Amino acid sequence: MTHYDEDGAFSIRTLATLSLLDPNKLGLDDFAPRTPYFPRQIKSLTKVSTAQSKAVDIETNEPVGPIPYFEEMTTWYRDHLPDETTTGLRIVHGDYKMDNVIFHPTEPRIIGILDWCVIVLL
Repeated sequence: MTHYDEDGAFSIRTLATLSLLDPNKLGLDDFAPRTPYFPRQIKSLTKVSTAQSKAVDIETNEPVGPIPYFEEMTTWYRDHLPDETTTGLRIVHGDYKMDNVIFHPTEPRIIGILDWCVIVLL
């Protein structure tokens, strides 16, 4: 296993551990909205997609238009939302990636997670 593989494994293990933490026990129970997460995400992505569809192609001077099958996809997701009441409250880092973690300089472990501006309690 290369050190890149190990870094990836540590990143996944850290993310999984983060999801096991109980926000209530950490004093985060009122940190984020309690409205259902997935409908909020669909609403937000729809707003972004609508705005992006109006962007003008610099070569054709025409709007780029909607993402193909976006409506079908969001309709499917709305029809198949998970029951969030059965999963319990969990911490979700909305921008978890390799450049948002700090690796210990000499040990094979992560010692920090950065960029908490996109956090969700799910």
